[in-house]
Amino acid sequence: MPEQRQDDTARRFGPPPGVTLYVPVVVAFLVQVPATVAVSLWMHVAPRWVLLGTVLAAASALALLAARALPGPTVAAVAAFTVADLFVPPDAGPPFIALAFAIVGAVVRGALGWALGAVGSAWLVAVVASGMSGHLWHPFRIALTTLLIGLCFAIGVGLAHPPGSRGAPPRPDRRAAARERAGGAHPHRPRACTTCWRIR
Repeated sequence: MPEQRQDDTARRFGPPPGVTLYVPVVVAFLVQVPATVAVSLWMHVAPRWVLLGTVLAAASALALLAARALPGPTVAAVAAFTVADLFVPPDAGPPFIALAFAIVGAVVRGALGWALGAVGSAWLVAVVASGMSGHLWHPFRIALTTLLIGLCFAIGVGLAHPPGSRGAPPRPDRRAAARERAGGAHPHRPRACTTCWRIR
């Protein structure tokens, strides 16, 4: 079948499964955790907030270990950790790129509904809670974050359905055409009746 053949080709020529699973975990951990500690200490944040922010940064990165087996719950957990970190001092901090990895991974692995529901709900809760708590954000920050979230979904959809993966017309079988030419048969020319030749 064409789709199965394309999937087999993607597995054969794509990155090893360990790379797609562990590289996002390592990158997210190295980007989020040291920067969270450094920024918190530089801004003289209370130790309890430093500890909480570090735990949330590490948890969101390590949650990606379950992205292959449970892509839906993984993106929901990472979204929850990310929203919780938004209300932990300081306001400045590294981007939670674990959420980007979780969104893209969930979409690619067929959990688009989970990703839309979890991320949409988490972002709505974050915006509403910020207004109720008086922790107001600049409209530009809200718009930029929304745009980046949409970009992550677009990347995931593009990776899940690359151009030409579906709807492409089947290629002609060159070997069958060559055999047909070698046999001298023409698709629209009737063959001679061998019985008639035998009678003669």
